[in-house]
Amino acid sequence: MDYKRKKILFIIPMPFHDSSNNAGAKVINYYIKKISTIYDTSVLLTCDYSSEIEIMKSECFNVIFIYKSDQKLFFQKVYDYILFKFYYRLYSFFSPNLYRTNGYVKNRLKLLFKSISNPNSFDFIIAEFPPIILQPDIIREFFKTSKIIASIHDVSFQSLERSIDNKFVCISKQNYIRLFKHYEINKLKKYNLIVTLNDKDTNLLVENNIESDKIFNIIPYFDTFQYTPSLEDGIIFYAAMNRPENIASIKWFIDNVWAKYFRFSIIKLYIVGGGVTTDFKKYCSQFMNIVITGFIADPTPYFNKSYGMIVPLQYGAGIKIKSLEALASGIPLLANKIGIEGISVKSDIEYLHCELPEEWKNNIENLLNDKILRKNLNQQSKKYMIDNFNREQSLKEYVSKLEIL
Repeated sequence: MDYKRKKILFIIPMPFHDSSNNAGAKVINYYIKKISTIYDTSVLLTCDYSSEIEIMKSECFNVIFIYKSDQKLFFQKVYDYILFKFYYRLYSFFSPNLYRTNGYVKNRLKLLFKSISNPNSFDFIIAEFPPIILQPDIIREFFKTSKIIASIHDVSFQSLERSIDNKFVCISKQNYIRLFKHYEINKLKKYNLIVTLNDKDTNLLVENNIESDKIFNIIPYFDTFQYTPSLEDGIIFYAAMNRPENIASIKWFIDNVWAKYFRFSIIKLYIVGGGVTTDFKKYCSQFMNIVITGFIADPTPYFNKSYGMIVPLQYGAGIKIKSLEALASGIPLLANKIGIEGISVKSDIEYLHCELPEEWKNNIENLLNDKILRKNLNQQSKKYMIDNFNREQSLKEYVSKLEIL
């Protein structure tokens, strides 16, 4: 079958490329590059122009109608800024419909879509991330003959349920969640296909009355590091430190586990990832055995210095790429329920499960003292990933699913 005659347009709110640090951007980068060898592929970015877009161009992406910072759009950008920073942010305290939509995106999409001379030339439109996914009406209005697909990296209402205690809203939080859940499900029902990254999200959507035939699960992209432990002297927390769920998680771990059981230990806690704030550095300075590295292009040396990786997530939704990377690399993984969500591994075989502070303490100590346990976890986790996460097969099935829409 000749796929080349088909045209596909991805609508995405941020740049992505081979050097992207964001887990979602890595997934997008992998699949778009693969799909571009099969379909005539274009990318519509809704973000402002940046140097990262030049990187995308150098990697041969067909980037169209980017929101350039030229004089003609100056007033439009000021208008967008006011909406985003003030009006929609204030409105979201009362209306959950704007919790993750960034309402200004609708105005920006209209402007960008009007620049497309022949919108009906695209066979498929794929929306990525909530600000775009929650706009099926405006997408359908402009691309009347195209099949529209929502590519979701997590279910937004589940993420909201877990993080609502950290948010300020002016109505009942329970009612806020209920209204947003209803809103998101109704928007997703308008798509021809919903692409998820794990079976857990698929089942969650089916439980909320979305037809299972409309949902397709793909294998996410993840990096595999050459884990060859040598002179281990700590454990590692590897994550983007500009994300609130990661900050909340490592702070919980430090307060409830590290400060209580390991404050004076010779074992180190390596916190590896970019976006570390001054406040967080000050917070960690009370511990002599916490090492903050900041952004590291290749974290392999810190993997190799570590007995294991911790994923103590306190909220968030969707499959955790960092957990997949640990399992694929063979570094022993310690994770709680949220940290291992969407991954059907067995505790004490492919990873170590921890919830209570005492469980984290005991499992860390077991890992430090038991070389055979570390070896078994290394072998079994890598075998699990080889057996269950075949990206090439996933790509073939993804294309086949598009062809029968």
